[in-house]
Amino acid sequence: MIHFKSYNSLKKIEDFNSFETYRVGLETKKRDGSDQGYFKTLNEAIVEKLTIRLLKELRSYPIFKKEFEQTDKFRRILLDKETNKGETLINGDEFYINFDQEKSKWLILRFEGIQERRILNKLEEKIFTSERNKGKFKNKEDIFNMFVEAAMTGKIVRLGRLIDNSFGEGTFRKVAEESDINKLEELIDGLG
Repeated sequence: MIHFKSYNSLKKIEDFNSFETYRVGLETKKRDGSDQGYFKTLNEAIVEKLTIRLLKELRSYPIFKKEFEQTDKFRRILLDKETNKGETLINGDEFYINFDQEKSKWLILRFEGIQERRILNKLEEKIFTSERNKGKFKNKEDIFNMFVEAAMTGKIVRLGRLIDNSFGEGTFRKVAEESDINKLEELIDGLG
């Protein structure tokens, strides 16, 4: 629903009498018709962070009380358990845990985009602590809100100026164009 409620635009396909998605939130497709685009990683991070916040708010709704209690109970039971590969079964990103009696199997649903969220958090931190931004923001939440505003309204100029003013002209474009998630994280790590 967050993808749906964010800024969306279509483009007409010239050879056909149809349309295709051009923008969803910050994510923008290239004009050449390829599936590659801009800001996919950051857009997914924004959506996941908003989803996590919304789900936390749902804890206060009585209709979801039983599910949250069940998940919390199973999280405590599984806290020190490992998968057969030796990985921690519970990593803090679980939002629903249930035991399927019929299949004798745990059903664990997690938030996705761990690396995407980490990259966005790093970028927010670097913007917040940038010498060029000293005293401009009360907290990192103000910066995250600028990302959300850009994704929801489609107005990215203010966000672009913030990133370029923080790290130098052209940084916003470099961040937008990097489609490899690992290279994007390296790029963000190198900003200063």
